[in-house]
Amino acid sequence: MNEETCQKKNPYQKEHEDVLQKFEAKYGIFGEKLEAGRKNELGRVLHLPSEMPEYENIEEKYYAEEESLRQYMEDCKNEALELFSKWFYSLWD
Repeated sequence: MNEETCQKKNPYQKEHEDVLQKFEAKYGIFGEKLEAGRKNELGRVLHLPSEMPEYENIEEKYYAEEESLRQYMEDCKNEALELFSKWFYSLWD
């Protein structure tokens, strides 16, 4: 029961990876090219693709689907534990 063996997959995974690569190529890893290295009082300003209007839509879809998948895996885990609990004492008979 993990991301690799889960039956459901995020349909936006490939598109999200492409967005990350485009963002990094255009703006740097954490958008350092956007601020030209400007620092705030805590250090460097970090930017993410979701801050850019051109990438905002896919980021929203990707993370909404990730939350849905996380809930699905949580439900599967809970169902499996309920079954295990129900039949636990019958495992050694």
